[in-house]
Amino acid sequence: MKKKLTAILVYLAGAASVFALVLGRISAARACAICFYQPKVPDCMKEKD
Repeated sequence: MKKKLTAILVYLAGAASVFALVLGRISAARACAICFYQPKVPDCMKEKD
């Protein structure tokens, strides 16, 4: 029972982290478009690989 509960919680935490990343990416683009009057995120603000 405890292993099943742990597995479910790990699955839900993974799904929540993916949702948070997507939401952050969307909100950053909208903030740049609305607050800074730019249609996209500037290159200097993007993470360099």
